[in-house]
Amino acid sequence: MQNVGLEWTLIDTWVTLGEVSASPSGGAIIPATIKVYSKDKAGTSALYLMDDAGSEREIAPPNTVTGTGTANRLAYWSSSSVIAANAALTSGRIPFADSNGLPADDSALVWDNTNKRVGVGAASPLTGIHLSSSTAALAKVRVDRLTTAAAAFSGFSITGSATVANAFLAFFGGGGSHDGTAANAAETSLMGVYAGELWTSTAKGSYITFETTPNASVTRAERLRVTDTTLQPGTTLVMNLGTSALRFLRLWGGDVEMADQAAPSAPASGNALLFSFNQQGFSVLHVTDSTNAQIEIARDNYVVAKNTSGVTINKGQAVYITGATGNVPNVAKAKADSLTTLPAVGVMFETTTNNSFGRVMYAGNVENFDTSAFTAGDKLWVSTVTAGALTNTRPTPSSTSFPQHIASVLTSGVGNGNVYVNARDVEGVLASDTDPLSQYALLAGRSGGQTLIGGTGSGDDLTLQSSSNATRGDLITDVADITMVAGSRARMSGQNRFRYLNSMARVYRTSTQSISNSTLTAIQFDNEKYDTDGLHDNVTNNSRLTAVLAGKYHLSAGAEFQGPAGTYFVLVRIVLNGTTVLSEGRQIAATGSSDIMSTGCDYVLAANDYIEAFVFQTSGGSVNIGPAAASDESVFLAMHYIGE
Repeated sequence: MQNVGLEWTLIDTWVTLGEVSASPSGGAIIPATIKVYSKDKAGTSALYLMDDAGSEREIAPPNTVTGTGTANRLAYWSSSSVIAANAALTSGRIPFADSNGLPADDSALVWDNTNKRVGVGAASPLTGIHLSSSTAALAKVRVDRLTTAAAAFSGFSITGSATVANAFLAFFGGGGSHDGTAANAAETSLMGVYAGELWTSTAKGSYITFETTPNASVTRAERLRVTDTTLQPGTTLVMNLGTSALRFLRLWGGDVEMADQAAPSAPASGNALLFSFNQQGFSVLHVTDSTNAQIEIARDNYVVAKNTSGVTINKGQAVYITGATGNVPNVAKAKADSLTTLPAVGVMFETTTNNSFGRVMYAGNVENFDTSAFTAGDKLWVSTVTAGALTNTRPTPSSTSFPQHIASVLTSGVGNGNVYVNARDVEGVLASDTDPLSQYALLAGRSGGQTLIGGTGSGDDLTLQSSSNATRGDLITDVADITMVAGSRARMSGQNRFRYLNSMARVYRTSTQSISNSTLTAIQFDNEKYDTDGLHDNVTNNSRLTAVLAGKYHLSAGAEFQGPAGTYFVLVRIVLNGTTVLSEGRQIAATGSSDIMSTGCDYVLAANDYIEAFVFQTSGGSVNIGPAAASDESVFLAMHYIGE
């Protein structure tokens, strides 16, 4: 029955109980007995018992635990029959199983539920997973792939979205703090992954950057960028290719491109810097050494030499070779008063003490020394007065003075002077080093060619002599005049002769040309008998002979008229520059026959003056001029240069 409590004493049996509306009051009637009853619990019937002391407890169904304990704690069996409360867990920490298998937490394992971040050793994680520890091993992430498979790999894969070019996709960074706090532990070095373009399903270009922070700075900057086509160092990156003496950079079928920059500071001793410098719009390669000397590649050429002179040789002084130490030349200061201290091979590139090694510039610039005694543009010779000195006064050749041009001044200044070195041969020295004033010239030609021979005596001849298997050659000069001193003469012996290339031409017609009645007509010449100086052209203005040289000329012209029967007048005329008549021949033509006539004169022409041959006839109709036979050259014009 409902809501009715019954009190029974039962031994070894069971009963069906209805729910009571409330727990019974009072203890058991008979000691050592219990009251059992059914009561509502959250909408379901639960079975309870009350002992003889009046204590009520629920009789739990299978797999349930009942009892009392601390609120908001996890319960566990502390023994086979006792349930205990777990230690309190701290909000924001990630629980884990301790050595007893019980839930526990630690301040080093944190979950930031607001920002969805995990901290390992970081109380306030700054990233999705943030590791922080003073112990090196605890601040590392390690990935092992334990397999022998051929395609085994391990690592991290980080992805991002590239909605614009140069989007920052991912990075690996490292940094630290100076005071042990995470707030000062920003990345000081990182490797960044960027989108090289706006990504699509078919285009996902990318590049990687490497950034570092220099000493005495807190600003990180890009040092190296790797794209699909280039390796781009940053503005201050120095690539150190190994630490041993055998280090090198090898390029397989590639090249190195350098951007122009300002001259760098001197490198450490034993090192050199190669860089490109913009020089008046041109990119020029330079080398800077540990002394801060600037060497321009392809301009500056020097040789390492040893100073064995017994004194210091200053920068900018001329030197000559005295011997060698191994394969290194020994040098001393050059002086132009004797051939024993010449020729100078170059100028000292740096001040070099005795028994020390230095560089001698033999072609190129020597900069930053005193050139204040000179003016920009001055030519410099080796001094005959002071050993090693340069002078802008050319020494007068003599037995104690041997001119040798060695350099030109680019900049005049005390400490910023600059000269361009280009050592020349000593003037006047040909075959002997003992007496330049009594030399003979020995000019040997090619095999089968000619030889110019002169004796050593003051009255010896200078002879152009042929070899045994070649004809005698020509003596050619390109000077304006060859002047003979008073009392001397040029003479020929045997079949020898003076020859010169004259300026002359003779031109003629190979076919007839029709001449209209009473019309003065220029003859067109279509062939050349000879033309030594380009006086005529068979196509352009072919009626003309044009003077190349100014001077006196012999001029002549002729024509053959193939006239009809009858009596008429014919004329041949030489005309200067189309207007001035220089010479003319005229006659009455014979009836029905060919009439040949000519004219000529000498005349002074200026360069580019030209002459033409004109003809005239009065037969009443057209008359042909031209050769009677193909081999005839009776229609002609000639010009021969006579002299000034």
